[in-house]
Amino acid sequence: FDMLHRVLTYLAILVLLVGTSMIVALVLSSGLQRAITGPLDAMARVARQVVDQRDYSLRARRTTDDEIGVVVEAFNRMLDEVQSRTRALEQSNAALQAEVRVRETAQRSLARANARLESTMAAAEIGSWVWDLGADEVTVDRNVAALFGSDDETSLGDDPALRRRLIYPYPTPAVAAAS
Repeated sequence: FDMLHRVLTYLAILVLLVGTSMIVALVLSSGLQRAITGPLDAMARVARQVVDQRDYSLRARRTTDDEIGVVVEAFNRMLDEVQSRTRALEQSNAALQAEVRVRETAQRSLARANARLESTMAAAEIGSWVWDLGADEVTVDRNVAALFGSDDETSLGDDPALRRRLIYPYPTPAVAAAS
C-alpha cells in the first residue's frame, strides 16, 4: 500500500492548499488595506500636515463611494468649515489689532493733552473737580488741593463738611435737595 507515498502526497496537497490560502489571504488583505486603511491613513496624513503647517487648503483624496468615501468627504467638508472660520477669525483679529493701535494712539494723545492741561492749570493756579451729586462723591485734582492748602487731593473728597465749606459754601440746601 505504499504508505510513504500517500503521506507525501497528502503533505504536498496540504502545502499547496496552505500556500494557495496564504496567497489569497495576502491578496485580500492588500485589497482591504487599500480600500479601508489607505483612505484613513491619507486622512491622518492630511490632518498632521494641517496641524503642522496650519494650511487648511489641504484635502484627503476620495477614492471610493462607500462608507469610507463618505467619511473622507465629511473630513474634507470639516476642513472647509475650519478654513472659512479661520479666515474669519484672522480678519477679525486684524481688525481688532488695528482698533487697538488706534486706541493706543488716542490714549497717548489724551495723556499728552492731560499733562499739558495740568501744567497750564498749575501755572495759572486754577484747579478742577467733579462732584457726583447722586453719590455725593467729589474728585479733585492736585491743584485744587494745593489751593486749599492740602498735599493730598483725597482729603477734600473724603470730608463732606470740608468740601461743602471750601468748594461750594453757599446754596448747600439747594444742592442737597437736588441730589
